[in-house]
This record gives sequence, structure tokens and C-alpha cells, in this order.
Amino acid sequence: SLTRASLRVMAPTRLTVVLVGQTGNGKSATGNSLLGRDAFVARRSLQSVTGRCRVRYAALDADDEPIVPGDPAVVDEDAGGIRRPSTVLRVVDTPGTCDSGALLEDNLRHISAFLRGEERTDESAAAADDDDDDDGAESGAGDEGLHALVLVLSAATRFTQEEAVALERLVQRLGEGVMRHSVAIFTRGGELAADDVRVDDFVRSAPPTLRQLLARMGHHADGTPPILVENVPRDGSSRASTARAPLLAAVRELVARVAAERRCDVNQATHDARALTAASDAADADPSTAALAVLDRLKRRMASGPMAGGGGGTDPRRSAMAEAATRAFSDLQAQFAARAGAPVAAPAVPPPGCEVLGVRFGASSGDRVVDREWTEWTNALDGMGGPSLSVGLRGAGDVHPDTACAVHFAGGTCAFRFRVPVECGVWKDRNRAPGGRFRSSGRVAVVGDGGFVVSAAAPDGASRDAPAVTFHSPVFLQGPCHYAPTNSIVTDDDWVEEGVYKCELAPCSDSFPAPFANDFITDDDDCRLDGPRVVCMLRGVKPGDAVNVRAMVGRKGTRFELQGGSMSLRACDFAMMPSRERRESASFSFAIDGVLDLTPGVDVALSARVSPDQTENTPATIPKGFEWPWKRGEPGRKPAGDPSE
Repeated sequence: SLTRASLRVMAPTRLTVVLVGQTGNGKSATGNSLLGRDAFVARRSLQSVTGRCRVRYAALDADDEPIVPGDPAVVDEDAGGIRRPSTVLRVVDTPGTCDSGALLEDNLRHISAFLRGEERTDESAAAADDDDDDDGAESGAGDEGLHALVLVLSAATRFTQEEAVALERLVQRLGEGVMRHSVAIFTRGGELAADDVRVDDFVRSAPPTLRQLLARMGHHADGTPPILVENVPRDGSSRASTARAPLLAAVRELVARVAAERRCDVNQATHDARALTAASDAADADPSTAALAVLDRLKRRMASGPMAGGGGGTDPRRSAMAEAATRAFSDLQAQFAARAGAPVAAPAVPPPGCEVLGVRFGASSGDRVVDREWTEWTNALDGMGGPSLSVGLRGAGDVHPDTACAVHFAGGTCAFRFRVPVECGVWKDRNRAPGGRFRSSGRVAVVGDGGFVVSAAAPDGASRDAPAVTFHSPVFLQGPCHYAPTNSIVTDDDWVEEGVYKCELAPCSDSFPAPFANDFITDDDDCRLDGPRVVCMLRGVKPGDAVNVRAMVGRKGTRFELQGGSMSLRACDFAMMPSRERRESASFSFAIDGVLDLTPGVDVALSARVSPDQTENTPATIPKGFEWPWKRGEPGRKPAGDPSE
């Protein structure tokens, strides 16, 4: 065990502490508490006070009191001599991760470059920012690396999903290894004490994204709560006791543990410049980093520039660009966050009765035929080129004008089908308002002839509507497999943001349930159990609700892919059923590129017939706003027999 005395013996002679966190959480004030003087500008403001990285030094004696040159207190008569510096403390203050005036990616690059010693602070700006004589200031951080990354949180503000994603992007820029050197603090800790709130209870009330972040941090991996810090004590205490002492004790303990793990000197127990450079290079090579940087700028333009559409009427083309950019930003940010370990839900399928891009659907949609019997239209895309596409509808099924995609077919006849699950009750009561919805953006593809089903239904016997379920790319499922929720009940630990909970799906050995068995061509192989787990987002649920989400892929050699976007379902089964005469073939494939947006009503199926010998994908292009045959009043054909066959 590490005692206080042993920590003092093991303390590094040079200690580098980097302060990060959201604008307004108190990074600069915490830096001043550590240094024992007002070296950083810290004041209340509606905008970020710290625009660039700053570094300041302090020499601390054995009691962690700052030694100021020329101060008479330097001479300790009782000790019979001069107080000697025990630790040279270097504190780096950084711009806010959710800065009110700068782009996030620009700040992340600047922080990384400054810590690597590749970027220096402009001296004129430094002089303008400081009110003191700038003693102990340096123009750059050098290449010493950092001993501790201090995440500065505020006990007076909520931890938001935006802050979580920004911190994940910072970790990607600095490297996952920096988490081993990380410690979290709550500023304004005196307010918790005044309200008689224990820090353990306060952390338990935090959103799961914050608790999961703390579990990855070196000082908190064993359950140790964040440090409470008060930079402006109001009870007569000094900030040395309410801020500097508890934070330095935690940092020294963390450094000692890292040194013990590495079996190195405590001065070398850093996240050094080489690790920072490798992480930065990897971030630059990640395509999502560049895409997010572009979309950061576009998002700000949409919020404050001409794309915001203030004043008079708006340009429809500009509005369409804004909608497309917003959707692209949500999809890319969700992909990044999912890889980083803090998934973010993209806008999910809207509830019944809502208006989406000018299209209203649900119980009050007067232009829908709710009780339509199964009706088919062949050559539904007549005149558009590509293979002949047939569409079958039952109930209030419809394809929305927002659809704009290419559907590729190869290897024979196939239908892919969207239907309201039996559990949702529409099959039993045809007059019930349709609540199903499917929407995909990006690329959804299946290769092989085993078939697949993704199902998002209300639990059996539930009186409420089914939740909206969103999958973010990348998703790869290799058949034969059956994915089911690892937890069949929504819990508080699944919280992502207001109204959104995550659901983890894992391979299981259960046989394919009866409602889906006919959708597959199966072999005797058992379901694969070695596939990666898949995380989806649920909207419209609360803790204690049951979950009924499944994904199944048929025979060996068949795989399902979601790439470059998202897929949302509510009260909807999405299935691909290859032609039964192609049982022995494994060459079949189809893909949907773009946006496919539809309401199953009860049942919707799209199919195309191409030559079984055709291996090249043949696209059927659906343009945005296409007027489908039923919208033109064409009666279609009602086939004899069971239309599901």
C-alpha cells in the first residue's frame, strides 16, 4: 500500500499537470489554486476566457507551499535555514472542450501540439492575458509529457452528451493511454457540502456516460470518486487546503502507481511526447476526424451564418442543404462516438402523428388507405431504368418522398420486406393506426442467400408503442447468427441522454423464433457465438421496460452490413428473403445506397428479378420525390392466395 510518507518519498521533483474540461468549469481557477497565485485569468464570462494553452510554474516546498523569490517567508528561522524547493510544479491551462468561440477540432489540435512542444503561445497575447509580471511563464510546453491529465468538472452544472463526445475526441487526439494518467475533480465542492451531499452519492446520480468515463481513468478505475475542490472557500479556509492539497495528493498517488506498474522512476511516469505524437498521427489518419472538422465548421455556419435562415423567407435549396448537413453530422458523430465508447443517438424515427420533412403520418393521415388489402404494382419504377422493381403493400404501407437511393441486385430474384410485427397488434386489429417506421441512410447490404431479419417490436403484451431503435455503422453480422439483448430490461445504467437508452445485442445459441423461421434458408450449422457485440439506441423507453430487439442472419456465408450511416426502426421487421429456387447458390447480394424512408403500415415488400447468372450489381434508382403508382391512382393487382408467399 502507498502511505502518505511513501508518496512523499516517491514524489517527482518535476510534476506536470494539464487541466482540461468544458468552458466555465473552473480550469483556470483550479490552476491558480495549485500555483498559489493568480497566474491565469479566471473570471465569470459568457465566453471562454482561455483561448490558447498557457503554462505556468511554481516551486513548492516540502509542505507544498509555493516559494516566491524575494519573499521573506523563504527564510525559515525555526528550521535554521532556507526552505528548499521540493517539487517544481508545471500547470498547463487549456481552452474549453466545448469552447464558446472556437471550433472543437482546432482546439484539440492546438492542445496536442502544445503538449508535444510543437506549438508555442504568442508572447504578446500572453502578456495581454496576464495581470502579473509573468514570472515563471514559458512560451511552450516543451517535450516533457504530462504526469496527470485533470478533468475539471463542475458540481453546479450537468454533464452533457456534447461534453462526453468532446472528451472522447480529446482522448483520441491524445491517445487512450492518457486515461491511465487521468484524474477527475468537481469544482464548487463547497456547494455539495452545504447541501449535505456526499460525493459518492453525487457520482451515482451522474449519467452512465460520465460513470463509464471515470471507470477508464487511472485514479478512479477502482471506484475512487472524483476529488472535491473549492477554489473560492467561504468558510475562512484557504484554497491551499480546499483545492491544492487534495488534488496534489491524488496526482502524486496516481503517478506513484503508474511508476510502480512500469517499474520506472516517478519522474519518467509520464504520457510522453512520443505517445502524444503517435496518437495525433492516428487521429489525422482517421477519416472521421477530417469529416468531423469540416462538419464542425458547417454546423457553426448553420447556427449563425446565412444557412440559419433568419429574417424573411428561406431558400428551399439552402434548407435542404442544412437538413442534409445536419443528418450527415449526426451520423458521423454517432459513428465516432460508438467507436470511442460513448455512443450518441442520431435522430430516431419520429412518433406517430409527427411531421417529417413536410410529410405527416400516423393516426391523423387522411391521405392513407388504412385497410388496403395486399396489392402489387409491377414495373413500379417504369421509365427509370435498371431492373424491374415490384412493390407490394398492405394496410397503410407507403414510401416517403424523402427516399432517394439506389437498390442493387445480383444473382437472382429476391424480395426485401418491411412489416409491422405481430406483437404490435396491427395484424389483429386492422383499424389500428399504423405506428411502424423504417429509415436507413448510408449503405445497407446483404451478401449470400441465407436471408436476414432485424426486428424492433413492442414486447409481448405491452400496451405502449414499440420503441424507436437506431443502429449506427459500422455493423457486420456473419451468418448463421442470432443476436438478442444482453439485458432484456432497460436500466438506469443504460442511460445515454434524455429519453435515450442503449441496448447491447450479443450472439446467442437460441434457435430462430417461429415468426422468422420462414425468412431464412438454413443449414445444420449452429449459430455463431464469436461475433462482435452490437450497440443500438432506444427511444421511447424508460427504466424497467422490456426490450424486444433481435437480429438474425441465415445460413453460413451470408453476411449483413451497415456502413457509413444509420438505420432506424420502430414497430418494424426488416427482412431479406432470397428466392427459394436459389437454395444452393451463395452468389446473391443486394444493397441500398442512400436514404430509404417508409412506413410499413402492415406490410411492404420490394422485389426485383434479375438473371441468376448475373454477378454484377444492377441498380434500380429511386429519385427523391418519386411519385409511386398508388399515389398516381393506379389500382395495382390483388394476387390470389397468401400474399406472404
